[in-house]
Amino acid sequence: MVKAQTRLSRRKKRSKRWWKAARLLAKQHQQVRRQPRDVHHKTALWLLRQYEVVDGEDVRVASRVRNHHLAKSISDADWAAFRTILEGKAAYAVSRVVAVPPAFPSQDCSQCGTHVQKSLKVCAHLCPDCGVVLDRDESAARNVLRAGQAHRGAVGPPAMLKRASIGP
Repeated sequence: MVKAQTRLSRRKKRSKRWWKAARLLAKQHQQVRRQPRDVHHKTALWLLRQYEVVDGEDVRVASRVRNHHLAKSISDADWAAFRTILEGKAAYAVSRVVAVPPAFPSQDCSQCGTHVQKSLKVCAHLCPDCGVVLDRDESAARNVLRAGQAHRGAVGPPAMLKRASIGP
């Protein structure tokens, strides 16, 4: 892309060669702009082919973007667009997407349910009550999965239905 921008800047403005370079640069910008959406579509398709039910946190993106440390990362990931694509594809598939209310899934223990306060810097979940040691994201995924099961009233052993739990 840098090469195309340099090529454009060297051309005489509004000349035939300038327009040709501008079209080339526009195509490259379009390709970069479409890449995240392509990843969203492929990931959603993979999830829905792999799992019958996808439990996900009902993330309020607008409130999370207010955190100026995370705003750019959250906006780049485009969580809202991914969820929209996932729900749209699920409407045509046999799968279902269940949105679980966000109630501190990464701060609650997935084993005993104890609330363990931690900052965003902490990557591991250490429960003082039951002594379980897990990755923070894994513990949160288990909590989202359990909340999704409770939300839709799933009964029976977990092996009966293939499930996926996605976080933000």
